[in-house]
Amino acid sequence: MARHVLDDVTRTRLRQMDGMGDGPFLFQGRPRQVMVRVSRRIEEGAQLQRFIESCYALVGRVQGEASAPGMEIETVSPGAEAVCQVCGTAVEAARRVVCRKCRVPHHDDCWAYNDGCSIFACGERRSERG
Repeated sequence: MARHVLDDVTRTRLRQMDGMGDGPFLFQGRPRQVMVRVSRRIEEGAQLQRFIESCYALVGRVQGEASAPGMEIETVSPGAEAVCQVCGTAVEAARRVVCRKCRVPHHDDCWAYNDGCSIFACGERRSERG
């Protein structure tokens, strides 16, 4: 799916999105999952409007490729239950640590087992209670 989704137009759009605002921007593609995580403030006005339009265009591009058997689109809101990317189970607040770089939640023991963040190319080894 990534070969189809990441055409030249989409790559250019992702580079433009990464250049908006300061702070972490993460794009992750897996066989059955595409994730964009933005932990930054984007100024209101034209820049925010362009960012939102780019997000909608990216979602539309992914949805266009999601018609393959076994593909599904899931929208995760900030208040949604956190799922550990190491073990795949819910992360309870009492056992939660978050990556200091990309803010992805993990169980504290899964963080230790993985020796840091589980997100590909993040590479962070420092966490904090979240």
